[in-house]
Amino acid sequence: MVASCERGGRDIESDLHGEPGGHVAIMDTRAKGRPCPECGTPIEKIAYLGGSCYVCPQCRAL
Repeated sequence: MVASCERGGRDIESDLHGEPGGHVAIMDTRAKGRPCPECGTPIEKIAYLGGSCYVCPQCRAL
């Protein structure tokens, strides 16, 4: 969370002045199907509490 704040928020969001943030999240909607940064297994999307999570099915990295 601190890293995201230091970089002005997530790169897919804008601040109050319309400026894009500079923090790139590792496990977000763009992660699905990409290799896990820990083990290389493709990331999967799972349903969780009415929302979605992106997780590695091999090493369970979130």
